[in-house]
Amino acid sequence: MNVIRKLSRTMRYQTKLMLCYLCSISLPIIFGLIYLYNTMVATAGQPLLNTIYQRMEQERSGVEKTVEDIQKSAHLLSTQTDINRFFIRNYYNPVDLIETMNYQIMPTLSWFEANEKTGQQFRFITQNTNLPENEFWEQASQYAKEPWYQAAVENSRSGGYYSEAWHPARNYPYSKNKSTQVYTWFYPLLSSRTGNFTLLEISIDAKHLFEGINNTPIAENGFLFTSYHDTLIYTGNMQADLTSWLQSEEAGKLIREKENVRGTIHLNGKAYYLSALLIKDLDTLLGCIVPQEEVDAPARAARNGFIAVSLGIVIAVLLISYTVATLLLRRIRRMLAAVKTIQKGSFDVRIPLYGEDEIDELAQEINIMSAKISELINTVYLSENLQKESQLAALQSQINPHFLFNTLETMKMAAELGETEKLNTGLTSLGGLMRYTLSATKAPVFLDVELRNLSYYMNIQTMLLNDKVRFRVDIPESVQKKVQILPLILQPILENSIQHGFKKRIGLLEIILTILQTDGGVVLNVSDNGSGISEKALHVLHEELKKDQPPQNTKTRGGIGLWNVNRRLILTFGEASALQIMQNPAGGVITHIFLPAIMENTEGENQCTDY
Repeated sequence: MNVIRKLSRTMRYQTKLMLCYLCSISLPIIFGLIYLYNTMVATAGQPLLNTIYQRMEQERSGVEKTVEDIQKSAHLLSTQTDINRFFIRNYYNPVDLIETMNYQIMPTLSWFEANEKTGQQFRFITQNTNLPENEFWEQASQYAKEPWYQAAVENSRSGGYYSEAWHPARNYPYSKNKSTQVYTWFYPLLSSRTGNFTLLEISIDAKHLFEGINNTPIAENGFLFTSYHDTLIYTGNMQADLTSWLQSEEAGKLIREKENVRGTIHLNGKAYYLSALLIKDLDTLLGCIVPQEEVDAPARAARNGFIAVSLGIVIAVLLISYTVATLLLRRIRRMLAAVKTIQKGSFDVRIPLYGEDEIDELAQEINIMSAKISELINTVYLSENLQKESQLAALQSQINPHFLFNTLETMKMAAELGETEKLNTGLTSLGGLMRYTLSATKAPVFLDVELRNLSYYMNIQTMLLNDKVRFRVDIPESVQKKVQILPLILQPILENSIQHGFKKRIGLLEIILTILQTDGGVVLNVSDNGSGISEKALHVLHEELKKDQPPQNTKTRGGIGLWNVNRRLILTFGEASALQIMQNPAGGVITHIFLPAIMENTEGENQCTDY
């Protein structure tokens, strides 16, 4: 740790800047190199492997297609009507039997033989002893004790077919097939159900079946092979040492260990890639061997390219780091002393200029900035205060006409109805309301003064609404004389509750004012049991209150009145005092007003006042 500290103290700032730059870009470079490695090197050999897998799948599909064609031909021949009748004992008399054989059966079988695949051979093994000796059928009695025949009969009696895996070819009389190893399928004729059991045996030479798989080499120097259990069937032009290894016990154990084999083998100091797939219908493995060097060649080339690219990036980053550090440190030291002086709060200092390049422009900008900061410090505070007073005066001018208009409208209706007592009450309330409104300033007043004004306002509203509205204050009088509030703040909230609370409502509208002491001050709660407000309308109202200008849509709930109240609270007490309007769980709407003031504990019970 001491060595690191000593190095950090004695190291040049230019070197530190280079190290910081290298550290800042090292993480992106590392992630970039990892991504480049994963996309350029890790998957470089995958296309060749995919080509090998696709080729093996293609060859397996070709063999399976050949087997499927043979099975279709065998099924077609075993279900042919004339052939089935021919092998039924005593179905024809001797004369008809010979005629049918010569003019129907032999032409059909000869045509089928001429069109069969190379290396393919078929014959019938029948229990019909009436048939003359022929190249296309054999008597079952000659093979009754042969295990292969017994297995074929037993497995074919269920109506299906029986397949005999890779085995030595049987040399029947008249046989034209010179095959040594074949695959065989046995199909029972439909006529076997009559008691004359006849099997169609169809086989194909193994070498003919697989001889086309190496027509095109797999990769450049790879080989394909087939094996049945531990015995090789076909290897093509494979090297002798590989052929010998494939016939070893080690190879047999590896290949037969699981259905799909993929891995690396080592033979005579050379590595080979080995892959094998199972051809299920033949119980035979189709495999390939490719030199591992050929498989690894794309990855090796990509790795060399990756190393070259990485070295180039490292060298380029070092050069860029050194260049950037040198350019940034030429004359920065000249400004350090002056900047430190400015940081201490002395904005009269000026940085000397030595030229017209970017560093001198920066110094000039710092000089201009320090002069403007000095000027702004003296003017910003006064400007903000003047702006607040101007905004408050504008809000006050908007509020007074609004209240006066509603009050005069109420008096007009009372006079037209001839209700003298209500008119006297209204005139008294109007006088008190006008005196309070016209004499109100932006300075806060005690809550009891504001509530006295609200009583005048509610008297007029009660007269207008035929006693269908009631205003209740659940605040002790001692608290009312200690909490201060802005004048004419509560009246627009009550007006909003009355205006919207009666929508779709019949009955008494009750408005309740309560107070709650919090850690930072007090919260006034104005709640009503009116019609409430929908979630959509509440969202629109909140958005309107957040705007710097009053709402243009006068139909919006609350309109200019609530916006004015909200702006006055924010300008006077800050954002924490903004109106909080929400749905009342008991029905209606509840409005919270936070006042950053301290309410002392007051003894005595709460007093309730109704207006």
